[in-house]
Amino acid sequence: MKIRLIFLFLVLSLSTQAEIDLKVYTQEVENGYALFADNGEICPVSVVLNLKLDNMKSTEGGNPTFVIPANQKKFQLTLLSVQNPRKAYEFSFRYQYHYGDALQETYDENFAYYLPYAKESAYLLWQGYNGRYSHQGENALDFSMPIGTPVYAARDGWVVDVVEHNNRNCPDASCGQFNNYLLIYHSDGTFAEYTHIKQNGALPQVGDRVEIGELIAYSGNVGWSSGPHLHFVVFLQRISTRTTLKTQFRIGDGTQIGYLKEQQQYQRGYD
Repeated sequence: MKIRLIFLFLVLSLSTQAEIDLKVYTQEVENGYALFADNGEICPVSVVLNLKLDNMKSTEGGNPTFVIPANQKKFQLTLLSVQNPRKAYEFSFRYQYHYGDALQETYDENFAYYLPYAKESAYLLWQGYNGRYSHQGENALDFSMPIGTPVYAARDGWVVDVVEHNNRNCPDASCGQFNNYLLIYHSDGTFAEYTHIKQNGALPQVGDRVEIGELIAYSGNVGWSSGPHLHFVVFLQRISTRTTLKTQFRIGDGTQIGYLKEQQQYQRGYD
């Protein structure tokens, strides 16, 4: 007699507050089961499976990672086959997932980002890469700017997540849960997050395409913040962590390109 016990455990491991449109499910096939995933997002989503098998074998091994293309339906993750049909068998699995290609290592390191504010404006880079206040081990930038300052897209991309309902702030990590932000996916697989925008301060919606230099939000002082500023970070997303990246910017009239330095003011003199 064959006994089939199927247990499904869902584990989310997210570094943002995002609710990702992903579904993982099984389908009975000859001599076993197939695991599929539907990705309803406009960017890839990565999934890592943790399988527990008894008298069954996976075509992909025990803990594989998959990258599911954007807007993909019925993407096959693995086939689980019964090894001895005369014996009882069972399987269970856990899975974690997040936006992006968790296996990606390369990206366009030479891309020159726009400063994320209006032409003829200049703002102080209060905290730079690996900054002493809150950027230890993180390649992120904090631009000091008054609440309500227009924020512009530093690069073309697609909006994959927006949080703008919060209005609380405090100067420690406990208020990170109240961050408002825009998350934008770029063509080279990287993401940019524009954080601490004011309540209801985002202009595009999830699914919108934004162009470099386009007005996308208004800055604020929301979440983990000790004063009005814009937090800007570019990264490759892993399942439960980020690999933050140093990025070059167009400076002055746009002909000069380089990395920004902490405690210096930078003017954007180009469209």
